Amino acid sequence: MNKFFILITFFAFATNAFAQRKYKAYKRPSPSNQEIGLSLGVSNYLGDLAWKGKIPIIHESNPKAFRPAGGVYYRSNFTKFTSFRASLGMGELTGTDAQTNNDPARVNRNLSFKSVVLEASVMFEWNIAPYLIGDKKRPFTPYLGIGLAGFYFNPKAELNGRWVALQPLGTEGQGIIDGKSKYSNFQFAIPGAVGIKANLGKKFALGLEFQYRMTFTDYLDDVSSENFVSSDIFYDNYITAVAADADALSYRAIDPAISPRETDQRGNPNNNDNYYFIFVNLSYKIGKKNDSCPTFR
Repeated sequence: MNKFFILITFFAFATNAFAQRKYKAYKRPSPSNQEIGLSLGVSNYLGDLAWKGKIPIIHESNPKAFRPAGGVYYRSNFTKFTSFRASLGMGELTGTDAQTNNDPARVNRNLSFKSVVLEASVMFEWNIAPYLIGDKKRPFTPYLGIGLAGFYFNPKAELNGRWVALQPLGTEGQGIIDGKSKYSNFQFAIPGAVGIKANLGKKFALGLEFQYRMTFTDYLDDVSSENFVSSDIFYDNYITAVAADADALSYRAIDPAISPRETDQRGNPNNNDNYYFIFVNLSYKIGKKNDSCPTFR
C-alpha cells in the first residue's frame, strides 16, 4: 500500500513543478478564496478480519463491510494548483471471519469486531489542472492529497447479545503478560486522497473522492498476535466475570479440534491495519466576490 502514497507524492511534485514553470508569478489569495464542505459516503477496513480479494489497492475489502461515513471540512486555496484542507470525519469499521471468502480456517476462527472511528486530519492538495470554484474556463480537475490524521477507535465484539469493548480486556495478554502493554485507542495515520471536483455554478462544487488511511497500529480489529493466550492468564488476573468475557472473546473457534488454542494462529503481526473512505463532497465558496482569486500571468 506504500506504493499508493509514493505515487501521490510523485504526481504532487510533478504538478507543482509544472505550475511553477508555467505560472511564474501570482497574487496572494484573498480570504474569499476559501471553502467549507460536507462529505457523505462509506467506510471500510483492511486487516486480519478482512477477506482476501483481487481488487488492486483495496484487495482485502469485504463488499459486505461498507458502512456509512461522513464529515465536514475547510479548504483554503493558495493557488489554482495548491490547497490546504482540514477535516473532521467519522465512519464505522467492521470485520468478521464468518464472511471470509472460502477460507474454512478463517470461518472456524470465528473472530469479529466493529468500531466507530472519529478522526481529525489535515492535507495538502495538488490539482492536476488549474482550478477554482467559479472559474468558467476550467470548471473541473482531478487532484491528489497527502497529510496527517489523528483518530480514536474502540473495537467491540458481540457476546451473548452484548457489545463488549475489547481493548480493556487485553484479549492477547496486553497489560497482563510482562512486556506486552495495552494499545492506545488514540492513533495516528497518513491520509492519502485521489479525487475529482467540478463547479456547480459560481459558489458550489461537487466532488468524488477516495481517501486511504495508512495507520501505525495493528489493533483496529483487536487482532495482531500470532498465538492465542491460555485461559489461565485471564482467570489469574481478573475477577471471574471479566475473565470470562476476556476468555470467550479471545478464543472463539467453532470447532477447537480444527483450530487448537495451543497451536493455531490468531493474527498476523507483520502488517498494520488500515481503512478508507469513499466520499461525495459538496463545497461552498466563502466570500461575496467571485473574482477574488489568485491571478496568473
